[in-house]
Amino acid sequence: MKVIQEDIAQATYQLAEFIASVNHQDIPIHVREHAKLTLADTIGVALRGSFEPEMKRLYQKLAKGKGSVILKSGFPEVDPSVAAFLNATATCFLELDEGSRPTGHPSLHVFPVAFALSQALNKTGADFLTAYILGYEAQYRVQKATSLRKIVHPHGNFGQIGAIVAIGKIMEWDVEQLRQGMNAAAGLTLGTSWQPCLEGATVRNAFPGLTAQIAFTVKDLIESGFTGYDRALSETFGEILGEHFNTGTLTEEWGQNYGLLDNYFKFHAACALVHPALDATANALKGSLTHGEFPIMHVKNLPNPKAIKGIKVKVAKNAARLNVLAKGNQLSAKFSIPYAVAMYLVKGHSGVENFQGEVLMDQVIVRLAKKVDVEEDAQLSSKWPDEAAAQVTIEMKNGEALVGHCSNPYGSSAHPPLKEDLFVKFRSLTDGIFSESTKEDIWEACLDIESEKDLSLFFKRNF
Repeated sequence: MKVIQEDIAQATYQLAEFIASVNHQDIPIHVREHAKLTLADTIGVALRGSFEPEMKRLYQKLAKGKGSVILKSGFPEVDPSVAAFLNATATCFLELDEGSRPTGHPSLHVFPVAFALSQALNKTGADFLTAYILGYEAQYRVQKATSLRKIVHPHGNFGQIGAIVAIGKIMEWDVEQLRQGMNAAAGLTLGTSWQPCLEGATVRNAFPGLTAQIAFTVKDLIESGFTGYDRALSETFGEILGEHFNTGTLTEEWGQNYGLLDNYFKFHAACALVHPALDATANALKGSLTHGEFPIMHVKNLPNPKAIKGIKVKVAKNAARLNVLAKGNQLSAKFSIPYAVAMYLVKGHSGVENFQGEVLMDQVIVRLAKKVDVEEDAQLSSKWPDEAAAQVTIEMKNGEALVGHCSNPYGSSAHPPLKEDLFVKFRSLTDGIFSESTKEDIWEACLDIESEKDLSLFFKRNF
């Protein structure tokens, strides 16, 4: 155990040393450009999440303080830690936020904290972007080093590392503060479960918000002289929440490859593990990408549900956990492969509206979902995480079989989206909040955030 302790202590120190040394101009331009697309996408998802009734009530309860904006109509100001909590929670509602394999959602956890603190401290857009990229990178590496236990959900734990790294960079912490910050953050992670997703318990949507609050608490602790402990990363993620931790992943090829470039963008309003099955279903129905629309794939020639005998879905091991029937609520529907596939066969697209409201109780969909048989496929499992693959076979009562495949959903790094499609997604999500010209102004401002001299004026000046 002594060797492990020394290895992880050294790796954590080296990670902190690298983070402290990186300046904005050290980050390659193509990485910064991709980061700006990612943050613009995240802002759009947060804005649409502000429509949720639970969020509207939460805004009223937590509207206090000044310093950072809430990503909602009017951009009201609240205390930075409150803004980060609210923005992270709103972003989580839709299941349209970006992510990276394996497995987590760095922008969901890092962006709200970095953005709120940068506004409160009048930081430049370049300062913010640097902290955002480095926070993302730290979280990505911890994710990649960890083999989570099956029951553990990746919200509310990996994010503490990314968020505190972003905070440390914004605060210009030295190497020792960064090291202590990561260790302290690892010691204060949440043991979050997948079960709320499958049941539809929306407390799950607050997991990333709690990451934000914990990160701000760790900031105060470190700046007050509190310390972490050297084995925190490997113990928390390799023993308590996970079954294994590869220490070397923390430091290998630092500055050469950025995890942000391996991320995926979502074009289905559902858990990322559902996406391969949806793309495969569209493929079986001869659907094609319709650039310039969101959802980007609409299938027009749908089979008669009454003519379908059964649907067989083959997925990788990690996606097989979503072989559950939806519980009649929005969140569980987004984590149910049977519901998602049945809904797609009836509605022809995976837009936000098809995972909420009366659609959830559509008896044609409910009955069809019971005909969906999901099974793990060893060959597909062996390809993860390089491929997020699925095969769907729609068996018709007349003996015909419609077969579809997906090796990587549209939006993944192996099947990257067009920049124009990300803008169309942003524009669609912000309907009812802004005019078309304002949507374009916000999008362009996000892509030009490096030129912003004072991030506290970002929304005030432009919108």
